[in-house]
Amino acid sequence: MKIRKVRSLSGRRVNLGQLAGDSGRAPRQARREALRLGQLIATVTAFPSRTSVATDLPCMVVSCTGRLWARRDGDEVQWWCPRCGKQGLISGWQQGSWNHATPSLNPPR
Repeated sequence: MKIRKVRSLSGRRVNLGQLAGDSGRAPRQARREALRLGQLIATVTAFPSRTSVATDLPCMVVSCTGRLWARRDGDEVQWWCPRCGKQGLISGWQQGSWNHATPSLNPPR
């Protein structure tokens, strides 16, 4: 699967592992976005896979007052705002310190 980099959290797909190394971003902006996505990953990985989780994180659209929902499914985390409909996918999060998922007792073969 090809990962498309986006310039904004309100985009469709973000690879968290590549975010901090994206040379097109100012380091401060990249850190801020990585932190925000990390908070989302930390919240959703505290729950079993395929569980939709209501978070306390505000929508990534500045003018929206909604709160984000997220769901981990395989190697991707999907997030969405039920108020404005903005949504996206996060990949590349598994090796980060935000990952609170319990490793499977039976790893895939």
